[in-house]
Amino acid sequence: MGSLAVEKWKERERRKEAQLLARGRAEGRTLGRTENLEFGRRLLPRLATRRFGDAAGERLSALLAGVSDPERLVEVGEAIIECGTGTDLLAVARRIVIADG
Repeated sequence: MGSLAVEKWKERERRKEAQLLARGRAEGRTLGRTENLEFGRRLLPRLATRRFGDAAGERLSALLAGVSDPERLVEVGEAIIECGTGTDLLAVARRIVIADG
């Protein structure tokens, strides 16, 4: 009878451990996503500044402040490469950001 109680205790402990691991993984994914968004929101304005000047970088930084979708940041990065002027970039970025909101 004692061995059955020990086996039940071990099974409960295994379930608790599995739940803790799953929670840790979920928290890690959330933290990683947040860090990636923050990195993108810092990097893209720097690239825009290098390509189009300080004003474009500053305006882009303000536009990206509320972006929560990493794919939108990718689209803005592509726009930095594809646009010929800072004005064009900001117009495209506004459309991208509006799609996220």
